[in-house]
Amino acid sequence: MLSNLTICDLSTRLPGPLATMALAHLGAKVLKIENTDKQGDPFSSQDIKRIAPNFHDWYTNLNKNKIIHQISFNKEQSKLKVLLESADIILMPNSKALKSLIAQLVESSAARVIIFIAGSSGAHKAMHDINALSMTESFRFYLKHEQKPQMPYLPFAGISFGQQVATLSLAAYIKSTQENKTVKETIYLDQSIKRIFDALYSNTDISNGHFLHNGAFPCYQIYKTKDNHYISLAAVEEKYWENLIKNFNLPLTTEQRFDTTGKIKTLLENEFKQQSLEQILNKCINSECCLSPCAN
Repeated sequence: MLSNLTICDLSTRLPGPLATMALAHLGAKVLKIENTDKQGDPFSSQDIKRIAPNFHDWYTNLNKNKIIHQISFNKEQSKLKVLLESADIILMPNSKALKSLIAQLVESSAARVIIFIAGSSGAHKAMHDINALSMTESFRFYLKHEQKPQMPYLPFAGISFGQQVATLSLAAYIKSTQENKTVKETIYLDQSIKRIFDALYSNTDISNGHFLHNGAFPCYQIYKTKDNHYISLAAVEEKYWENLIKNFNLPLTTEQRFDTTGKIKTLLENEFKQQSLEQILNKCINSECCLSPCAN
């Protein structure tokens, strides 16, 4: 769909590369440009590979469909200029030094989009994923109700931000095309994350902090099998719960899918831990109950 679009991605780490990965999957040609005067993309460094090997894997996965150029921004500016002027969209950190360099290299008359990726719009500019997430009402709700709060197992703020960077890039490109002029936009991590995560906050009082998506009911849970696999159950709708009852011959009523005493959850835990993953899946072949195996 985006086969005629060329993007120069000067960003590093997660949100920018995630955004251009999404655009590459839609057919855009993505040129990832890494500055060899510095450390390039920190996610690809040997130190990161030693300390946080998952980051190194992320670098590989996020950039596999891109053309990577490693360039000295000080010594190879003519090469950098050619690449930048081939782009419909330039994605880059909100850096004064980099902005100044780009302004020198890119002709101002060329119709293009430049997206600046920034941390905070407030007084403290430096910001990582957990900083932005901590500023949301949803995270405040989580801290209020968890006795021993755990760190999120993925950088959800950065993941959400990456999708918003991709969306803004396309919106700015449409505007640039319609108005035939250069469009420059700055997108801030803190503003973007508050907009998304605060929209998912509810001020309805939930005494124990549990609701459908974080384990309040037995119909929406993760269970363990006899052979130490995991299955996810999402039999929220009445028809799926009724199919579950039928498939496993369970002595349950429709209303009990929303039980909050813990009794029905325990019953299902005992049911599933007595059967292998294969046995469980075989019982669901002919009658859908919104049950699936978790990835091994």
